[in-house]
Amino acid sequence: MLSRSSIDEANRHLYAMHQQIISLEEMVQQQNQALLDRDQQIALLEKNKNQEIQTLKNQVHRLEEEVEVRDTNIESLKEGVDQLQSLLQFLPCVRGLLKEMEHSAGKTQREKSLTNHTDNHMDEVTVNHSNGESPGNTDMSNTSNDKEFYF
Repeated sequence: MLSRSSIDEANRHLYAMHQQIISLEEMVQQQNQALLDRDQQIALLEKNKNQEIQTLKNQVHRLEEEVEVRDTNIESLKEGVDQLQSLLQFLPCVRGLLKEMEHSAGKTQREKSLTNHTDNHMDEVTVNHSNGESPGNTDMSNTSNDKEFYF
């Protein structure tokens, strides 16, 4: 049969194996927990990443809409610029026309003034002539209108 020393040695060996198994089971549990913690961290990171991606997509969409609005505004402004440029081609002609109109208006005012003076003088001469006075001998004091004429 077996001796007491063999049984004690077998028991010590079993005890050491049991301790080794407990140690290995604790190590496996710790590694499982570490893996679970990492899985949670990865899930949280993935959730944050997806939220950030969605935020960036929303920003991109908003910016694309702003670009469309700005492009529309730019096109509208370009059309306005084209219209202004086509109008500005006529500016020298319009300025010349305005100068000519001002010049003509100034002439017309002088001609009207001269015509009024001449007409008034002619009316006075006609009145004096019909009163029997000669055109060269008009007496200004005898006329109903005491006017002076400057030529």
